[in-house]
Amino acid sequence: MPDSLSDSSCLQIVLHGWGLFELIKGLIKDLDGDDNYETGEDDFKEAQNSVARLIQMLYNDDPREMLKIIHMMKKHIMSGGPKWLPFTIPPLICNALKVLSFLDQVKAFQFY
Repeated sequence: MPDSLSDSSCLQIVLHGWGLFELIKGLIKDLDGDDNYETGEDDFKEAQNSVARLIQMLYNDDPREMLKIIHMMKKHIMSGGPKWLPFTIPPLICNALKVLSFLDQVKAFQFY
């Protein structure tokens, strides 16, 4: 993956993110239904870590839109097999926790 995934920038996206997941669907689930991978285990882990960083970088300023993005990510990620989930579920959970934390801060601010 490009070096741009290694910096701390966020990808500002909208619901057109479906195209992103269509583009990387071969990295988040087995398209052939075959567990015999042509790539080595190290290559597989490297690709999954890149996908995890990409998922972690998805962002939208609007919490409602971000929740829609998380829901969209969940649909795509959950279609992956058990070999993929340990890499893709943690960044999804982190994104959900970020939104919940933001909403909690906004809620607390509104009462003051």
